[in-house]
Amino acid sequence: MLHLSGRSKDRKGSISAGTARHLVSKFGTASQDVLALNAEDRSLADSIVEGYPAIRAEVIYSVWRGMAATIEDALARRIGLQPCPGAWRSTQRQRLVF
Repeated sequence: MLHLSGRSKDRKGSISAGTARHLVSKFGTASQDVLALNAEDRSLADSIVEGYPAIRAEVIYSVWRGMAATIEDALARRIGLQPCPGAWRSTQRQRLVF
């Protein structure tokens, strides 16, 4: 069972119900493994993009366990966040990579 904070994010590292549903739909029982990355770095529970339920921990997990080869692979194929071709500058990509 995923631990939720409700809709608000008053505590650093907590996730919303929408994010929990997103994690379960993308990772199933491995959702707990994605959230476990948050134990050492609470910022990994932050959204990748405002208004979308994906969190930063998903990118890390997609590379470590999902064998994503590029940031585009992690975001588009593993997480379901498809950027428009040519829409991102390299500085924006670097911010997502950590």
